[in-house]
Amino acid sequence: WQSNPISRSPTVSGLQEALALFPCPENIATTAESSKRWKSALISLLAHKFHTDSNHLQSDAKVGFHPLTVEHYHTGASKFEKSSQSTKYQNWQARTDHINIILHNILDLCTLLDRLTGGSTVFLHHPGAVAPKSSITPQMLNAHVYANPKVLAEHPELHVVIAQISQLFTAHYATPLAELFATNCYRAGWSSSSTQDPYPQANRTDDSKLPLVPPPITPGSSHFVIPGRPMDTLHRLLSCPQLLSYLPKSDAGHVTW
Repeated sequence: WQSNPISRSPTVSGLQEALALFPCPENIATTAESSKRWKSALISLLAHKFHTDSNHLQSDAKVGFHPLTVEHYHTGASKFEKSSQSTKYQNWQARTDHINIILHNILDLCTLLDRLTGGSTVFLHHPGAVAPKSSITPQMLNAHVYANPKVLAEHPELHVVIAQISQLFTAHYATPLAELFATNCYRAGWSSSSTQDPYPQANRTDDSKLPLVPPPITPGSSHFVIPGRPMDTLHRLLSCPQLLSYLPKSDAGHVTW
């Protein structure tokens, strides 16, 4: 595939080139959200077998990121002229939209995998970046989580497990990697505003009031954004007699929380 003349990188610019080569078919173009559906399909085509391509350890010698990371954050940048604030925002928005398509692809496939197999999947992701001028601590990070709402509805006891998995991931995996991400950004001369998470952590005053599992980002979704907590606060919270969490319910065929 890599030697095929139609092969493109699954980046913002690569997708634009692929769209020029393969415009949305007419019988799809008339359907709802046809543009998003077609972009999703093309990204999947361009990234097919990425998980077995043996390129996982590639690294840009200058900044320490994978070459695709560098290409992604250089979207729309010019070596010859400085970008205006408007252009920088447009580039950030293009990258954000692109990553959201990929994230939604993953969530769709996790959902499909569970529905087809009857199995169980948990997916966690942190984008590396944090909000500008934020401290890199667990309570300032979010975990993007896929969890099956049917499991959450039928097994309330597993809300604790999701909270524990998410906190372990945020505190001990995402936090040190976010620190490394910030170091690499500094070495590369990238501004924090150009790499920030589109779901920044909200200010809060009482971590004890955080639910174990919050509602998903939309009621019918399986995409949860679970805030990190200060170290050891979840352990203390679980000793309380009453715990706050959100249970999905079916209401006339729709999911409510």
